Amino acid sequence: MKFKLLLLTTLFTFTQNAYASDNPLFVTITSKYCSTCKELDPVVEELKSKYDGKITFIKLDVSSKDSIEAAKDTANQYGISNFYEKNKMSIPRVGLFCTGAEKPEKSFLGETNKEIYEEAVSDLLTNTAKVCVK
Repeated sequence: MKFKLLLLTTLFTFTQNAYASDNPLFVTITSKYCSTCKELDPVVEELKSKYDGKITFIKLDVSSKDSIEAAKDTANQYGISNFYEKNKMSIPRVGLFCTGAEKPEKSFLGETNKEIYEEAVSDLLTNTAKVCVK
């Protein structure tokens, strides 16, 4: 019984933290077997370094049965399960989400150009009031 309570408390805390952030989301659906995904990895790492603390980066891996289950759980916790389900077969897919949004403000398929992502993220952070209208 203690284990179940601890697990539920941990899941509840993680879910609360996922929604408690005011940061927009940068979501990548990827696979370790995808060559274009591998090209995108260093781009995302550079963006993480540049926008640390301003954007929450999430990687949803569809490489194996276990990683697919984990990706599905993560997508549910962040409220982006529709985006994941719709795009899990089209990789690499990147979605930029306003805080609390279920649909991405911007979505990219197969794009590996860092400048395009920098422009989109910068626009989202600079013009949040205009871009993220609820």
